[in-house]
Amino acid sequence: MKNSLFPLGAALAAGLFATVAVYAQTPPGPSMPSAMPPGMKMPPPPTKNPADGPAGAYNIDLDHQAVIARVLHGGLSYSVLRFGVTKAVLNWDPANPAAMSLSATVDAKPHTDPIVYRIKPEQILNVAQFPEASFVSTAVRQTGPASADVEGNLTVMGITKPEVIHVQIVGVGKSVFGHPSMGFTGRMDVKLSDFITKGMLSGGAGESDICRLELEAEFNKA
Repeated sequence: MKNSLFPLGAALAAGLFATVAVYAQTPPGPSMPSAMPPGMKMPPPPTKNPADGPAGAYNIDLDHQAVIARVLHGGLSYSVLRFGVTKAVLNWDPANPAAMSLSATVDAKPHTDPIVYRIKPEQILNVAQFPEASFVSTAVRQTGPASADVEGNLTVMGITKPEVIHVQIVGVGKSVFGHPSMGFTGRMDVKLSDFITKGMLSGGAGESDICRLELEAEFNKA
C-alpha cells in the first residue's frame, strides 16, 4: 500500500469550510428534559438566506468544524484523513459579497485514530517545522442565492498557491445562546504536486494528483 500520497494531500486543507447544527424541535420525552439549561433557548429554524446573517466579524465554532481530505489510492478506493481548524475569522457583508473575507488556520497534524500508518503523516508533512496550514481569501464571487466561490492563497509547508473553495450555505440563524450563527459546507480540489516534490509521491498506477478537501464550519458572530 502506498501511504505517501493521501496523508500529504490531506494536510493541504487550510481551511474553512462548514456544518451548521440543526436544532430539532422535538417535544420533550421521558429521556429529554422539558426545559433548556440556563442561558439557552430553542432558536427559530435556520434559513439559507444570506441576508438573515447580520454583517460583521464571525469566529469559527471549534465544536462544529472539520477538514476532510480524500485522495484516490491505487484507483481502488479513497483514503480519508481529518484535520482540525484551530482558528478562522469570517468578515460577513451580505449586502456586498465582494467585500467579504475569510482567513483560517488548520493544524497540520491529522487525526488518524484508530489507524496506524506505516508512514507517519506528520513526518511527511514536516509538522515539526510547519505545524500549521493556512488559507487567506483574496476575493469572494457569488455563484448563486446561497453559494459562492472563495478565491485565496493556500499555504502548506511554506509553499503558497492560489486555490478556490466552492462554498454553500447550510444554514443562517441563531445559536441556542442567541448569537447570530451561520454554517457552510465547501470543497477545494488541490494538486499535490503543487506542494510536494515528485520524489515524495508514490506515482503508482491509478494514483491521483488531486486531493479533494471537504470543508465544514459553523461561525458565531463576535
